[in-house]
Amino acid sequence: MIPSNRPRLAKPSLTALHAAVTAALVLLSAPAPADLNTAASAYEAGDLQTAQREFRSLAELGDPVAQYNLGILYLRGEGVRKSAATGYAWLKLAADAKHPAAMRSEAELRPIYAEDAAAIVADLEARFGLAHVRESRLPEILPNCEYSERTPARLVKQTRVAYPLDAEYRGAEGWMTVEFSIAPDGTARHYTVLSSNAPDLWRGAIEQVMREWRWEPAMRAGVPVWSRQGTHFRFDFEGKNLQLATWIAGVKTKAEAGDPMQQYLYAVVLNGHPQLKRPWSDALPWIEKAALSGFALAEYHLGMSLLDGRGCTADRDKALYWLQRAAAKGVAEAQYILALEMTEDPAPIRMSTTPIDLLRKASGTHRPASLALARALATGPQATAASTAEAVSLSAAALKSDPRNPSAMEAHAAALAAAGRFDAAVEHQSRAVKFAEARGWDLQPLQRRLATYQRGEPWRGPMD
Repeated sequence: MIPSNRPRLAKPSLTALHAAVTAALVLLSAPAPADLNTAASAYEAGDLQTAQREFRSLAELGDPVAQYNLGILYLRGEGVRKSAATGYAWLKLAADAKHPAAMRSEAELRPIYAEDAAAIVADLEARFGLAHVRESRLPEILPNCEYSERTPARLVKQTRVAYPLDAEYRGAEGWMTVEFSIAPDGTARHYTVLSSNAPDLWRGAIEQVMREWRWEPAMRAGVPVWSRQGTHFRFDFEGKNLQLATWIAGVKTKAEAGDPMQQYLYAVVLNGHPQLKRPWSDALPWIEKAALSGFALAEYHLGMSLLDGRGCTADRDKALYWLQRAAAKGVAEAQYILALEMTEDPAPIRMSTTPIDLLRKASGTHRPASLALARALATGPQATAASTAEAVSLSAAALKSDPRNPSAMEAHAAALAAAGRFDAAVEHQSRAVKFAEARGWDLQPLQRRLATYQRGEPWRGPMD
């Protein structure tokens, strides 16, 4: 992201300064987050209005790369009215955040523009400087902390994850980053694949984890509570994990060089890999860096950290800000979580959408969201014939794709009961109880719903 052989900017020629901006943008192209890629692509295409708009969005969030590039655009007058003082002020913010090229440029321009730009610098620092961003948007990280308001779930039974036969036949190797819920009974539920080189290839191995691994649940005030957990798996042949240290060192090097995707990956591996297992507070600064560069998955994780008090002091308002940014970029998990939060307490969430709309957006690629949508349509207080029919269709599709999943069986049973098909609802709920028992789930909530259907009544209200 930092141009090499940065030209001196004290009295830059138009050509030299254009080359500097182009070098910066080209280096942003491959692994950079969507917003910076959009800006870089727009600049290359000559769409300067879009370029400056995208850079400004991230610059105002506190991203030093965007601040640096926005400063260059002001110095050149590209996409904005030319203003050397404003350009210098944005470079000053990026330099204060230790962006190397900005530090060099600001030092060269300081004798020329610092006095004239003093008022602009003060205004930008007050509104968009790192101190303001940290106070208004970023978490208060707590040392050596996994959760601030609960004890974290602790893995107590771990079976070896089998190498998928199909992958072995193909000679395939790869990785998967997974997030899942840990229920109060210590079992894993509702997993989501956040990133992978071949998710369908490794899915069976992760489902084995969901069935066989066990945790001591997270505890709050002595009571078991739901929690979220992320894990990074690598699948390779014949003990190649012996090369793990080399691979992690490579990820760290790229993260330190400013690659947001690698910053995100390093954070996940740092906390989630059994051989490292550092507290989330150690991973959170890397999540911050990637989120400030607009990397959508990092924005989601930063929002969830603030929501749950994971590695930091919990702050729901800050959490909602980051979750909404991620949701707007199409992160299904963020859309799903926001839908749940809106259902629980919609007051502070300023969105021109509904929980059902968010779940619909997420449900195409996100299995828990699809099941949550089916449950909401079937069990809501204002369920209609149309919503019930949609719930039956959604839950049937989910069950077809995952026929041994008790959550899918339960969703389908609730939808069938809402449609008045109580015999079929009892049948599917009975199967859900059977499969849940085999996985070691707490059966009481499932049995309560079974009894409701046996009485010829639909289930109303939330489902665990």
